Amino acid sequence: MSESENRADKLGSGFASQVEAAGDKPILASLNVTSDLLRVFIANALSRRESYLQGNLDASTAQAGDVQDARELAAVFMGRGQRAQEYFIQPWNSAEQLGQWLIDTYGMQCTQEESVFTVILGILTEVYNTMDDIALRSLNVADEGWRLDGIIESYAHALTGIPYPADED
Repeated sequence: MSESENRADKLGSGFASQVEAAGDKPILASLNVTSDLLRVFIANALSRRESYLQGNLDASTAQAGDVQDARELAAVFMGRGQRAQEYFIQPWNSAEQLGQWLIDTYGMQCTQEESVFTVILGILTEVYNTMDDIALRSLNVADEGWRLDGIIESYAHALTGIPYPADED
């Protein structure tokens, strides 16, 4: 069975029936929805970071906000909590499927329950490192936005289980 067929089985059924079942709700396992959720998460984290760097927020409060937001987003991707109810949740959005897939794919040393949270913290680390590099090299953040877009795109693929397109595709 191909990777795409295997993922379709984990989602529960074919694309047409998924769209029909979703109704008006956005499909949580889609690239667009995942990307949008990551963009909001990153924007909030960067805003909080800016407040910290300007001295308007202490380090422990900023860090606690990052961890809380990461845990809440991980719960959404696993189909849990009030916020997740805004989306069409599929079997993929579970510790048993998404969580285990992340562990298997990335060789993670954590539980299925913690894998999505761990990946989201990885996103945040990569974004912060990128922003530090931009600042260190005195680059224009607006001109370097493609770097953040690349991080979001690669992690959206990771969280949906959809293979990232190769350069030759």
